[in-house]
Amino acid sequence: MTKRKVKKKPFIILFIFLLLVGGGIFGYFKYQEYINSTPYKLSKLGYNEQEQKYLIENSKDINKILEMEYNPDILKFMKEKYYLDKNLDAYLSYRKDHLDLSITNIVSIINTGRDKEYYENTKQTDVSKKEQMLVNKYYYLPKDYAPENVVPISAQYAYANNSLGQEVLDIYEQMWKDAKDDGVTLIVTSAYRDYESQESTYDSNERKEGKEYADAYVARPGFSEHQTGLALDIIGYGTNRDTFEASDSFKWLSENAHLYGFILRYPKDKEDITGFAYEPWHYRYVGKEVAKQIKEENISLEEYYAYYIEGNQNK
Repeated sequence: MTKRKVKKKPFIILFIFLLLVGGGIFGYFKYQEYINSTPYKLSKLGYNEQEQKYLIENSKDINKILEMEYNPDILKFMKEKYYLDKNLDAYLSYRKDHLDLSITNIVSIINTGRDKEYYENTKQTDVSKKEQMLVNKYYYLPKDYAPENVVPISAQYAYANNSLGQEVLDIYEQMWKDAKDDGVTLIVTSAYRDYESQESTYDSNERKEGKEYADAYVARPGFSEHQTGLALDIIGYGTNRDTFEASDSFKWLSENAHLYGFILRYPKDKEDITGFAYEPWHYRYVGKEVAKQIKEENISLEEYYAYYIEGNQNK
């Protein structure tokens, strides 16, 4: 019996055809996958490979960036230490009208709300943050707020009629004793003030010097740190506010206050962020760990609060 020869050529042609069709379909889907990929979309916007990689790895909302036009400032803002994703639109918008400002300055301004007028869009501060609560020209305390266990400060440590929460007072007394051991004598000129006392202080300054002066140097009632019971105005014996900065007492506090949990609340180079003129005598208790971090990073409490507390980007 003779075996029939199977013609191989048609099968080969069919196999090649199926291979080409399959490859084409596969290629089509791979192409579709590619043109719908984030790197491709970013490349179409104008970002190079290095920029694409950085955006993909660091943006928490890459789809938002894909909806924007190419903007090199986006990467500049994202590379800032205190960048917050939620503020990107605000950074870019503010940048358009403030090309004279650095990217770093804009991040600080937007994070801390300084793009808004003082005492506008205010909100009640979160007192549950305790020693890290923020009180300034945007965050206020309830009229009836008072710290716990307010006690008089002994005349050894303060001028008459000053009081403070017991916990902070204990820490201040230890700081006072250590300063004394180093040959420096500190004295508190003002500590806890309730709403009514602050109201009286503000009104008095406004009548004497005018509203502009009062708002630069005195907080409005409800917006004063002194109501928290965490703030102290400190000078040295033999000095006053005008001479304190040149004293050994100020030098000692500059080098040591953070070790006890106190920060210089209104630094000279942060006036545009804190909203207050430089006050070398005004110290605020925030806790040792936070005080150390604020000093090391050379930031204000506003900047710390905006990034590490409100921004929820703790490291």
